[in-house]
Amino acid sequence: MEQLELVNRYLERLKRVYRGENYLVWEDRKFHQDDFYSFFVHCNHLRDWVKELNKFGLTNSDIDDFVRVNKSIQLCADIANRKKHCNRIKRSWSGNSPFICVSKHSSASMNSDLGVRSEFSVLSGSETIDALDLACMCVRLWEEFLNERQVKST
Repeated sequence: MEQLELVNRYLERLKRVYRGENYLVWEDRKFHQDDFYSFFVHCNHLRDWVKELNKFGLTNSDIDDFVRVNKSIQLCADIANRKKHCNRIKRSWSGNSPFICVSKHSSASMNSDLGVRSEFSVLSGSETIDALDLACMCVRLWEEFLNERQVKST
């Protein structure tokens, strides 16, 4: 599925952010946070893609149940919806208003002005979650859900 491939490309990009494998100058480090928000928006769109392209007998209820039982997917949906709708969400999946915050920025190289290593956290209520761990979990859950239902990402 095209959208799952896009989400996996974004996930690889996020891993590079954590490793500092990029050509950003220090002043552009906020672009990394944009990448994380973009990931969660695209990952949340998987729900719409699965519903729209459904050829495997999944109902809207099946897909919503998947979201309801997976806290990581709920957080992804809430982050995406907050970003898309200017912080105004009619209904929160997780019961909170999670958001991404900066944990740390550092120079990726002592020998160059290029390359910024960044790490982020997701704050949800009183809970703090590493943003990359959350992104990895979301992809893993979606892939398991789709594979269990014989939906291939090709």
